[in-house]
Amino acid sequence: MISPQEFARLWTLGCEIDCRLMTWTAKSLEDIHLPSMSKQFLIDAGLPASTAPFIGFDGSKDDCVANVADVWALSDEYRIYWEIGFMGSGDPICIHEPSGKIVYIFQDFNFGIVFMNSSVPQLAECLLTYQSFVRRVNQQNGHRAWLNGDIPSELLAWLTTQFSQIDPNALDEECFWWNEIYSH
Repeated sequence: MISPQEFARLWTLGCEIDCRLMTWTAKSLEDIHLPSMSKQFLIDAGLPASTAPFIGFDGSKDDCVANVADVWALSDEYRIYWEIGFMGSGDPICIHEPSGKIVYIFQDFNFGIVFMNSSVPQLAECLLTYQSFVRRVNQQNGHRAWLNGDIPSELLAWLTTQFSQIDPNALDEECFWWNEIYSH
């Protein structure tokens, strides 16, 4: 699994547009029961402010992390989800307490929970790999190839292999990354 330091180093090396990594403070995470490796990753490296595929992360604001049940006026069953970012559609990306799993909450589907990754480090490594994938697609098929869906099948196969090594659960049917790969 990738370390916070290695992720930060590789992210800034491969980044082409918005290279900011948004971090969280220890204070903002102190009352949330998460695996220590996830907390430390958010504090030491953080996650990208903005990245493909149209997602971004906030970092801690005013030393707090919002509970999704409070922000979205959802039932108590959502109290185990803490908002750390957003999909391009505005759906909140959350970390599950206490497992540290990363999900997004699909507003347009009755606030359904969609699995993304098993941990913060695995999410970070998948984002790093996806950046490399986008860069390879655009190098091979032209500047806007990824945006236009002009994606070579061998690069999709490469991405699938990489993700299966990073976080096999991320490729389960109907999960975020599965949808991202198989919608092309």
